[in-house]
Order: sequence, then structure tokens, then C-alpha cells
Amino acid sequence: MMRIRLQIGYISVLILAHASARAADDSSNYSCGDVLVSHEAEREGLYYDTPANRVAYNVQIVKIAEAGSPRYVTVFHCEPRNKGLGKPGDSIRIGWSEGLFSYKMPAECAYRLWGVQDDSQNLLFSADAFGVEGWGGTGNPMMVKGLPGDDYYYIFFLAVGDDDSDRNVQEDDYRHILLQARTRDFIHVDLRADIDGAACWKPFDDAAPKQWRRPKPVIDVDGKRVCNRIGRKQGTTQGLIGSICMANGVYHFFYTEIDQDNKTYLFHRECSNPATLDNTWSRAERVSDEALMEGTVIRVAKTPGTDRWIALYNGYVDPDHNNRLRQSLFLQVTRNLTVIGDGGLSSLKFFARSIPGYGIGDSCSLHLASGNGVFAQQDFLTDPYGNATSPSGTSTGSNSPAAASGLVTWTAMDPAVYGSKVYWAEFTLRENAGGR
Repeated sequence: MMRIRLQIGYISVLILAHASARAADDSSNYSCGDVLVSHEAEREGLYYDTPANRVAYNVQIVKIAEAGSPRYVTVFHCEPRNKGLGKPGDSIRIGWSEGLFSYKMPAECAYRLWGVQDDSQNLLFSADAFGVEGWGGTGNPMMVKGLPGDDYYYIFFLAVGDDDSDRNVQEDDYRHILLQARTRDFIHVDLRADIDGAACWKPFDDAAPKQWRRPKPVIDVDGKRVCNRIGRKQGTTQGLIGSICMANGVYHFFYTEIDQDNKTYLFHRECSNPATLDNTWSRAERVSDEALMEGTVIRVAKTPGTDRWIALYNGYVDPDHNNRLRQSLFLQVTRNLTVIGDGGLSSLKFFARSIPGYGIGDSCSLHLASGNGVFAQQDFLTDPYGNATSPSGTSTGSNSPAAASGLVTWTAMDPAVYGSKVYWAEFTLRENAGGR
């Protein structure tokens, strides 16, 4: 499971203090700009009691309330399809529930995207054994609805490939590559396939011809693949994991990436229509100059009811100021929807300090008690356009506890990837006239 191993390695094995060191008060209440962020200890719990032979992380829940009772669609990164326990590869599952939110994983979550085992020329090729072929498969999904009038939901996801496709593990040319699929009913999936060098939507299933199951990488305005800036050896690729949302009619892709100085930063791209098969995404722009710890995952969405960004990310706290670190999730809110500029994302300070391998925050930590203190691959409950929302809906009163509330998920990678449980927690945002 390449993306599990790489993106949460720092989080899942470098734990310096166990959950028993947690402070007695597991509630959060802090100011972030002009917003008061709150989380109550009783507003968290188990979302998926993951079986020992299953994997679940990068869990995005999409609330669809366009007509009738709400539907809650869950999309997540899972174990390889049609393989035994511990085999290499990645897949993506989707399931849903109707009616009131149950705070539990849907009972049925079917494989919708997976690695292929009968086509070694496919970027999704996933051999049965570890080795020259690599890990393969599909991972780290980000789902967002198309423009108004477009019935499709677009699933952006990652594969791992090398630049010259020779699968030479001695070369530093392996990268995460952004791919794309679409669905209207969360059952039938079309892949953005490579048909004689051109991108076409083709059904993705076992009955499809081999060529239909070969993905065409997503490209930018320069005709270049959207992929890691720096190639690395197999098993050490990093980055391109993040979130996609629409704000003010524009789709935004936020993700962490290793830049030319070999340090990790937050990056941003945008596009006007995810359905477009030709040049789509803008050039990558670095959001700020703050270097982050390698393995940082930052999910960014628009807050419900207000024009602000909300950023959710992983890191460490040092409650006793003695470098006995423990893991945490952090949540910050901007003053406006600027990406680079005053009051926007570039104005946020994610970590107060760092020591090798660890980003340490002194504020904006959600005090989460569940999951034995391991926090990995966190994500949001979103609306169809990838923006934060809550099961209870959004109140029109700016000072109401429900006016800007949401829910996050995370996976506790303890003691191993297989069987690691998924948890949820709710938070509340309220206007804070006093500011920070």
C-alpha cells in the first residue's frame, strides 16, 4: 500500500508519547482570526470498526441534499481488490446511506476503482508480489460535483508511475500522478482513459477492453501531467495528496508537495470545469514559504455560510514543553477567500516550530481523544462541491452554534494499516468579535 506507507509513515510510527499522556480536558475552544473554533469531547466517536483484513483511510463523506432525504456518500482509500492480506496495491471504495446521518460507515461499500493485474503497460498495473512492477492501483480519492447542470461527480485520485515507464527501481523518476474518473450514481464509473493518445471517458469495469482501463493523466494549461515536481525512488514518493473544492465558480486543488529545495510546502491549482478533457488545471503555485514536515496532509475547503477557507492538517503538540510530543489534528480558518494575500491561506502559520521529522503547533489543535493518539489521513464531511458542511445543516444566524459547523474523519494507524479504525469528530465555528 504505497500511499499509506509514504504519507503516514511519520505519523504512524514516530509516536513519542501515547494517548495516556493526553490532558484530562479533551475539549477545544480557541480563536482563529475572527472565528471561535470549538470541539466538545463527547462529539466524537467510531465511524468504521475496520475489519482486520481491510484498510480504510482518506475518508471523505459527501452530503447530498438536492431532493428528498439526504444521501451521505463515503469514498475512501482501501486494500487491493482480489488480493490476499498484505499484498501490494490500492483500491477505492464508495458506499452511501440515506436519511439522517448515522455516524457509521455505510453497510455496503463496493470497489469502484482498482489496480489491474492483466496489463503490465497500464499505469494502474498491480502485480501480485512486491518487486520491480511496483505497488500499483488507485488511491487517495478526492470527489467533487461538476458545474451546475452537470450530473456527474468527478473522482480525482493518484497512481504511482515512473517517467520512462521502464519500472527500473534504481532510477529517481517515480512520481504520484493525478488521474480522474466520473460517476452519476456512485455505482457505474467512467475512467478518463487513454485512447490512442487522446483522453476519452470509458466505462471502468472487468468487462471493459484493456485499452479502456488505461488512464490518461490529468494535464495542466501547459499540456504537462499533474504530478510530483521531483522524481524519487520507488517507495519514497511524496505529495499531491489534498482536497478539491469549488468556491465562487472556480475549482481549487490544494495539496502538499516537495519543492526543488527538497522541503514540503502547500501548493494550489485551479480550473473552471473538471469535466474538460483538454488542458484543465492552472500551473502550480506555492501558497506560502513555510516549510512543513514531510508527510503533512492539508485539506482545504470553504467554510459553510461564510467566505473563508478552513484548513485541516496533521502535526504534533508539546503540552509540557519537554519535547514529549504527541500527535494532533489542527484546524485553522482564514479571514477571507484569498489564496495568496493578506487574510488568506498564505497568511496562516501552520507550525510554531519543528524538530527533524516533526511539525509542532502551540495553538489551533483539536483535542481528540479517540484512536489511541494516532491521527492520519484526515478529511472533511463536505457538500457536493467539496466544501465543509455538517450533518445538522447550516443555520442562518451568524452566532448560532450550527452556523458554521462541520465534521472531520481520521484513521488511527495503530498498530498497523490493516484493521486501523476510522473516527469522526464534530467542530463548531462562530464569529468572534474579539479576534485572536
